[in-house]
Amino acid sequence: MTLNEPWLFTMGSYDLGLIPPFESEPEVLYVVLFNMLKAHALAYRMYEKEFKNEQKGKVGISLDCWGLEPATDSEADKHAVKRAFQFKVC
Repeated sequence: MTLNEPWLFTMGSYDLGLIPPFESEPEVLYVVLFNMLKAHALAYRMYEKEFKNEQKGKVGISLDCWGLEPATDSEADKHAVKRAFQFKVC
C-alpha cells in the first residue's frame, strides 16, 4: 500500500482540522489529494520498474468505506445515497 485512507486523512487534517497538522483549510484539500495521488503514481512506477519482475507483487491504495442507507424510501434519498457512495468510494 502506498497510501492509507487518503480521503480520511485529508478531510481530518485539512477540512475538519482534527488530526495533524490540525489545519482547517478546505481550499487546500484538493491540492493535498492531488499531491497524494502523484506520490502514489510515482511509488507505483518505481515498484513496477525495479521490483515487479522479481517480487511479482501488487501496489495499491487502502481506501476507507462505510455503508450508507437512505433516510426514506423516496427516489431522491436513494439517489443521494448512490451519489454519496460514488463520491466517497469510486
